Amino acid sequence: MTTLLQSNFLKKIKNLNGEEIDRLSDNICQSLSDIHIEKGSDINWMDEYIIDKNYSLYRHGLIKKQGLKDYILIDYINENIHLLKDRIVSRSIKDSSIIASDFDDNFNISFEKSDKFSDKIVDYLDLNIIAYVNKDLAKVLVNKINDNKFNIKFYKLFTYYTAKFTIDLIDGMSELNNKEDKEKYEAIIEFIFDSYDDFTLIKPKWLE
Repeated sequence: MTTLLQSNFLKKIKNLNGEEIDRLSDNICQSLSDIHIEKGSDINWMDEYIIDKNYSLYRHGLIKKQGLKDYILIDYINENIHLLKDRIVSRSIKDSSIIASDFDDNFNISFEKSDKFSDKIVDYLDLNIIAYVNKDLAKVLVNKINDNKFNIKFYKLFTYYTAKFTIDLIDGMSELNNKEDKEKYEAIIEFIFDSYDDFTLIKPKWLE
């Protein structure tokens, strides 16, 4: 919660120019790659993810006033769980959050290793929030991650995890008491729904 509302990373990326975006994106990709290169073995990550997914849906079920479009996320998550089958897991970054880190005046950034392994795509989900603040940076990052290719498997998985990510945002928003904080979450959630055209798209509009 604190990361999203008080992230120094998000504050600093608002007005980056093209050269700064290029330098920061290079450093983000390199730092992520250095961590993701370590692969897991004999780790039943999918079972753990399903437990986490079910807990998110359980928390959401406790919300008294659910959003009119929340069912879209729930259906999408449940109907596309097969996409996770046979994924190779990698060392993840702490909290699986890019925006929880910060970068210096030279755009150097270093992510802390987590003790967990996961599908590395989960570590990229903050790109949805980065796109809300700076679409150009998010777009450059996705293109560099995929070597400027249309990797359909990446987009399908990224969209799947984004649906779960959005449910978690909704769950987090439901616990907020401050009206202004809730409005920030609502704006980001609406942005995500629009970006994926209510999850009828696998490639978000902010990549256009």
